[in-house]
Amino acid sequence: MNKSNILNVFEQLIQESYFHCEWAIEWREQENDIVLIFQMTLSNPNNHPFRDTMNITSNHETILYTVKIIIYDNRQKEFSHDDYIVSIPLNYEMGIDYGECLSIVKYLKNLTSSVNIKWLEFLSDTKAEKFSLEWKWNEFEEIRNRLIESNRYSKTPIYFPQQNDIN
Repeated sequence: MNKSNILNVFEQLIQESYFHCEWAIEWREQENDIVLIFQMTLSNPNNHPFRDTMNITSNHETILYTVKIIIYDNRQKEFSHDDYIVSIPLNYEMGIDYGECLSIVKYLKNLTSSVNIKWLEFLSDTKAEKFSLEWKWNEFEEIRNRLIESNRYSKTPIYFPQQNDIN
């Protein structure tokens, strides 16, 4: 039986969703995880100085903002979650439901679509110290539940790539 490859599924779902940002999917075979990366260019009209995740301060007219999530093999040991807005464990043998992948992409589409508005709110808030997006599980659950209620949530299992799946 040909098992669906999570890389192909996410690539197709993201392409079909027409994200208004740059995106990439990183398969880290040694760690047995997948990182979904979304990068947006934000305008910094007053050249405010900002410190990035590497603790480097810059005041450029545009700022690249990156959102990452990681989907990892739940048999692996824990890792630092600082670089990701969410980490999602995947059962290696059972896979992940196609509907779960669809829910993740739909939620990420909503989240990345809101970046510019949240960025402008951040710039106008004189008390704000840090700009970041947050994964809100209740909003994610709402998307999943809507898919289930509309019979668009498929329980078809999707798996990590096998060696012969990679070109």
